[in-house]
Amino acid sequence: WVGHSNSFPRLAYGLAANVGSLAVRTIFQPVEEAAFLAFARPSRPADAADLLRGLCRGVVLVGCAGAAFGPPFAFAFVRGAYGPRWACGTPAPAALAAYAAYTALLAANGVLEAFVHARGGPGELARGNAALLALAGAGAGAGFFAAARYGAVGLIAADSLAMALRIGWSLGAVSRLLGRVAPRPRDLAPAPRTLAALATAAALCAASDSFFLGQRCAP
Repeated sequence: WVGHSNSFPRLAYGLAANVGSLAVRTIFQPVEEAAFLAFARPSRPADAADLLRGLCRGVVLVGCAGAAFGPPFAFAFVRGAYGPRWACGTPAPAALAAYAAYTALLAANGVLEAFVHARGGPGELARGNAALLALAGAGAGAGFFAAARYGAVGLIAADSLAMALRIGWSLGAVSRLLGRVAPRPRDLAPAPRTLAALATAAALCAASDSFFLGQRCAP
């Protein structure tokens, strides 16, 4: 069934989502659940802001590490785990590489939404549910067209756009809930020098991958 080209985008997306969801379930989901419980406890806004800042920085750092090191090793992982037919005959490596970058957005969104759901009142949550429903519809539409044109990678790109919009809504809700002590968006990400180090490491890994595996699918 891998030999049917019409199934390639769907199968590649399924493989990437299944593999990527392992990181989400084992790393990010427990953090989100713990964050929700921590944010739900009564505390001063300044303390809640400090906790949000620290948790976001931590999970985003892990997500950025996945985005940096996942793409260069996506092909090697697919070939080792699923064999050369999947690695060379389907877009699974490219889809997995895109999903690895997507995890950085998943990491940030999980903690931010945990905060909003723990601290927001009924009105805020009602507005949030309406906004998320609208974003889900827009994401589904964008995903349909992106998948038709760019396959599995396009679908993951559409998911990433929808997730970025969800993060934007959550940041707005955080600002409303915390007021003047709300952390700035740049305070929720790792330090610039950390991001620069990850970008350098990613470039070196990509260069190494191209040098050693440049003819990886040659007959």
